[in-house]
Amino acid sequence: MRDLTMGKFIWLIKIRRCLFIVFCSVASQYAMSADPILDLTCSNRQTVLSLKEVGPLSPFQTRLSGTCKTNSIIALGGYYAQTQTVKSIPGQYVTVVAAATGDPVPYESALSATNCFEPRNCEGYLDVDDTFPYDFMISGITMSTPGFQHIEVSIYGYDRAFSTKFLVGTVLVAYTVVQPACSMNSASHLSLGFGALTSNDFASSQQVAEISLNCTADTQVNVTLVPTQSAVNGSPGVSATTLDGLSMAATWVDSSSAVVFNTPRSFAMSAGTNLIQLGFRPQLNAGSSPVGEFSSQYTLNIVYP
Repeated sequence: MRDLTMGKFIWLIKIRRCLFIVFCSVASQYAMSADPILDLTCSNRQTVLSLKEVGPLSPFQTRLSGTCKTNSIIALGGYYAQTQTVKSIPGQYVTVVAAATGDPVPYESALSATNCFEPRNCEGYLDVDDTFPYDFMISGITMSTPGFQHIEVSIYGYDRAFSTKFLVGTVLVAYTVVQPACSMNSASHLSLGFGALTSNDFASSQQVAEISLNCTADTQVNVTLVPTQSAVNGSPGVSATTLDGLSMAATWVDSSSAVVFNTPRSFAMSAGTNLIQLGFRPQLNAGSSPVGEFSSQYTLNIVYP
């Protein structure tokens, strides 16, 4: 009985030694094949977006894309991360996402499970001379404070095995925020209601849209009215409505003249509050007696320094 017990004990020890030797062999093979320094060759290392002079809180977007070739083995896969600075001050000022998936690129060295060298496979093995594409969208809005701004976004590739990083590319965004001469006090969407109308009401039924502008100094602005519905040929300022047989006439209230669609009209604005008024009056088409609801839409463009 003692011999049998001792035999089992020795047999277990031999198995443990065998497993230990196999494990060491695998670890040694991995250590010899992986490079602790991530080394890539990437085709597009920089994108520059110069917006020149812009208004405060204006949206912008740009792109960094290209292809990287591996100069070292990436045994356990790799992922992307990014850093940002404005005038050398770190922070998160813009949004950085993968263009194809919309997945956000993590800030600094936070581990990513989706933004990977191999899309959504951050554990994918890459051999020397393998290639993989990258494509990032960078979007944001300009600062509200007047003056020059310079944003730098750096996108890095990280090796999961050794946490070493490589600068894939940088995005530089430069602009100067200028305070516009005028700002609009009115809402960006205006709605005018006519209520219930009969044919006797059309001649006197007019609604007036008032657009208020506040200007810091005397200046000229150009105003253009663009109808959504089609303009009526031969009738300046008249466009169709959504009800067959009924049109809408647009006039400048200050001069009682018909609006010439898609053509800028110049207004002299003074320092302080200014008012632009447009009148809208429904009118029946010849020989028509329409019944039902109607609407008519316009876009008013105001261009000022």
